[in-house]
Amino acid sequence: MIFDYHGTKPSSDVVDTLTGRAFIQISGSPILSHTNWAQITIEKSAAPALSSVLLSGWGYCNIQPGAGQVGFQWKYDEANGEKQSQYHLQVATNPSFNPGVLVVKTIQNQTIEPGKFGSAGVNVVLNPTPNLSDLDVGYGSHYYWRVQVKDESGDWSDWVKYEDTNDPDGDGNPKTFTTPSHPYPWVDFAFRPLLPTAKEVVQFVQDDPGLAESLCYSGGVHLCQDDPHTTYGWDFSYNPADGFIVESTYKGNATTTYNAADSYKVGLRITDPTIGSCTDFRSLSITIPLPGWKEIPPF
Repeated sequence: MIFDYHGTKPSSDVVDTLTGRAFIQISGSPILSHTNWAQITIEKSAAPALSSVLLSGWGYCNIQPGAGQVGFQWKYDEANGEKQSQYHLQVATNPSFNPGVLVVKTIQNQTIEPGKFGSAGVNVVLNPTPNLSDLDVGYGSHYYWRVQVKDESGDWSDWVKYEDTNDPDGDGNPKTFTTPSHPYPWVDFAFRPLLPTAKEVVQFVQDDPGLAESLCYSGGVHLCQDDPHTTYGWDFSYNPADGFIVESTYKGNATTTYNAADSYKVGLRITDPTIGSCTDFRSLSITIPLPGWKEIPPF
């Protein structure tokens, strides 16, 4: 800031908003002389800036049937120490980001300290809605995204487009993210009976619409067990220390028995060879069976 003052007590201000200079007129003095003015040059606060605009990750398992998510992140930089107050996210099918190619457009409140990371994300769904604020993108498509942020003074940063030379999703274009051709398997199963006992047969049901259904999507939605290309892997006593151990590859409602009363974790992994695998788990407790009853005559 430059402050160059000449004169006596000021009575009013005249501000030139185009140059950022404020001129203070001195009461009772002629305006012809430079010495009758106080000139203040005001430096405008620096606009916020962004760096490290990257994909933060993606997931296509255990979210909702037929759904996935893609996450974004950016580093918020602000020379004046002000926090980020909002972000403006756009996702498009073309790098021009013209209105006709936008599929997501949203402004959201988000408070981020300088030097920290902001984040956003989109949903990958089978039938994206035309509403740009629903944050939906489709399968089998390439997308560009960009973001700008606003600080506490209301100043917006420039737009920054995503570009990562590491190409983390492997689509061959460092400026886009690409969604898979169709959803990953939706793994869902339940066990019967609800209170199994030692040495009792336990069935794991995954084809009952009223109970649990494992769904696959290659060529349209259908039961995974009916897909000729999918494979199953069952781990009836999953232990994180040992990792997932396939004890059965039965493609349907598998069964097993447990010899000892204990708590167990069961995992089902379904693989669609065209895109990948999803795994989900259920916990069950095996109890000791009640003693049997034998009727005897009275004494």
